Formats: sequence, C-alpha cells, structure tokens
Amino acid sequence: MEYDLHHNVATRVALAIAIIATDTVTNGEIIDSQGFESLEFITQTGVVTAGDVTPSVEGSDDSGMVGAVAITGEDLLNSVPQVMAASDFTQRLGVIAKYRYYRLNQTTANTANLTVGASVVLGNPHSAPIAESVVA
Repeated sequence: MEYDLHHNVATRVALAIAIIATDTVTNGEIIDSQGFESLEFITQTGVVTAGDVTPSVEGSDDSGMVGAVAITGEDLLNSVPQVMAASDFTQRLGVIAKYRYYRLNQTTANTANLTVGASVVLGNPHSAPIAESVVA
C-alpha cells in the first residue's frame, strides 16, 4: 500500500519571520484547527546576534483567543520547550487538539537581534485528501 503525507496535512504560517530586537512576547497568528485533530508547530531561529527565545502555545474556543489557556502537560508533545539560543535551530511542539484555535508565542530575553519564525502543520484531517493551495 502506498501513502503520502502531502495530501494528509495542511500548513500555515504560525509566526511570520521577523527580526526581534527587544525582550518581549511576540504573539503568532491565530490558527483555526477546524477539521483537524492535531497540530505540530515548527519554530526556527535564523541569525542570533545575542539573546534567546522560548516558544509557548495557547488554545481557545474563541476566534479572538479570549480566555486562552496555556497548552501544557500531556496536551503538549515536547512539554519542556527548549530555549533557542543558537543560529539555525529548529524545534517541534506538537499539540493534541482540544480547542479550535491555537497561537504560538515567542518570549525573547537578553535580546539584541534574533531572526525567528514558525510554521504549523495541521494533521489527522477529518476528510482527506487535502487539496490546498498556498496560503499566505
């Protein structure tokens, strides 16, 4: 039997690639997980002049993230996110979907200039194959 991943996942930009020059929490895009049972955030640092970034994920049933809760414990696969302090570092944060909406946040510290970004892969679709065009 032959299987392919391409027609069984969807992708979205979770955090647009940006240079962050301050110690702050940068909120990513709100991801609608309707039609999918799982999510995998893939975070990445590019050039790291100085500083570090720690990712976290929150979920809500409200499209504006009202009442959002931190995703932790058994609902966050890779439950202890690493501080990304090296150039060209990637990290995966899996989520067992229990809410409809999710957002990845990046907390920066000791920062001079960090290039960071993230994507999300939505998996275990209710209906496949996924016929998706490029989504901005």
